[in-house]
Amino acid sequence: MVDLTIKKEMIEIFSSMKGKTLKSIEGDYLPKYKVFMELVRFNMGQFSVEVYSYEEGVKWFWTGDKLIDDEATCFTVKKTDTKNRFYTKGWTPVQFLKDEKVSEIIIVRDLIKTNRGDEILVDSGFVIRTNENTYTFSRCDLSSYNIHMNESDKIDMYYSVRKAIKDCSEPESNLKATVKRDYIFL
Repeated sequence: MVDLTIKKEMIEIFSSMKGKTLKSIEGDYLPKYKVFMELVRFNMGQFSVEVYSYEEGVKWFWTGDKLIDDEATCFTVKKTDTKNRFYTKGWTPVQFLKDEKVSEIIIVRDLIKTNRGDEILVDSGFVIRTNENTYTFSRCDLSSYNIHMNESDKIDMYYSVRKAIKDCSEPESNLKATVKRDYIFL
């Protein structure tokens, strides 16, 4: 099984946000697409939580009968000092001021299975609920570095089950995928 999930110690970092005030959401944001480029930072006052989308090597059958080496992205979570801000050269970070108390963190986890025997366990997104809003952060596909953000009153995943099925299926080679989505409440 290919495991593209957020690791246990990183989940603990997410959990540390509960009950704290989300001061701002920050990163190199493209408003036209509603995505952060590779990194989104949550400033909590005493500390910041950074979520990166990084590439990991995987092996799967995907479109053939032999295992192939490929890449997919997954989230990594890091707790940092509020003053520790690093951006890639050329990025123009923006900051969305919030000042809202975090009430709940949810990880959106998919189990993707193909008719070629692949099993992929992937965190497709995460949700930060406050007393005022629901912030849904979602991957765009299995290999994208961008992190899509929706702000509304409910969970609103950009990477839907339908998109995950389409992303992992290929009708020309008779590759079919199924997706089972779970919500993990921290």
